[in-house]
Amino acid sequence: MFGIGFFEICIIALFAIIFVGPQKLPELMRQTGKLFIYLRRLSNEAKYTLNEAIEETETNIYKDYNSSAQRKNQHIYNEKEPQASKDHAIASTKDAH
Repeated sequence: MFGIGFFEICIIALFAIIFVGPQKLPELMRQTGKLFIYLRRLSNEAKYTLNEAIEETETNIYKDYNSSAQRKNQHIYNEKEPQASKDHAIASTKDAH
């Protein structure tokens, strides 16, 4: 789990029994378990919030990119259209002659 093997867990348990005492050890283990659960929940909430912020930022970037691409395409279309209108006007004046 944390790179701790069976031997290391036995040594930690031995020190806990020596320093805490066998009477207080179950309560200490419960509190430690609650602490780990709280830290895991806190970590998951932070990950969720961070992922939401990243997704929102990506969405905004894509929206900005798409709107700028549409403006660029509209600008190109608008530049081409007057030329087409001029060609049409020239062709209609040639037909009139």
